[in-house]
Amino acid sequence: YKEFHAGSDVLTRTALTEGGGVFWVASDAVSVFDRVGANNRFSTDEGGASVTFSGSVSAEGAYLALYPYDADARISEGLISAELPPVQTATAGGFASGLNPSVAAADARDNLFFRNVCALVKFTLGQGGDVVAGASLRGNGGEPLAGKFTADASAEQPSAVPVPEASETEVELSGSFEEGSVYYFVVLPGDLSD
Repeated sequence: YKEFHAGSDVLTRTALTEGGGVFWVASDAVSVFDRVGANNRFSTDEGGASVTFSGSVSAEGAYLALYPYDADARISEGLISAELPPVQTATAGGFASGLNPSVAAADARDNLFFRNVCALVKFTLGQGGDVVAGASLRGNGGEPLAGKFTADASAEQPSAVPVPEASETEVELSGSFEEGSVYYFVVLPGDLSD
């Protein structure tokens, strides 16, 4: 049994709140990778700006972490491999919990300071009386926006790097949309030049 204390920089947690604040939510889970590369599930019963994740590790030593927990995530030579889903759930004023990937390296006191590795694209749904069932985003140059990526959790400014043969060029939001509300796509970082 082990505990990690998790915090993060601005806009790196799991639920976006009014005014741009972000918080962990109860039942959040993270992947904690130990020195032998095992993907260990850690979860929290707390919510707020800083929480404690608990679980078990296969081996003691240096730890790297990924939010959200992904049973299929792997680590190799310090690079975490995971996937950003191309189909996302619309959430008025923010993004769905469990969607915004971030990574962390544990310090000597088992603190995890998570940093986002993806980008947010914000839009506001206008007033028009139309029923909106979904929204999609793509670049005219076929840029990768979702799918498999790698991230270096030990980097000073980690960023998701698309895996070209396993990337998606379009992200979709589906669910309930409200007129006048703000929504976000969570996408792999990159330039949409066209």
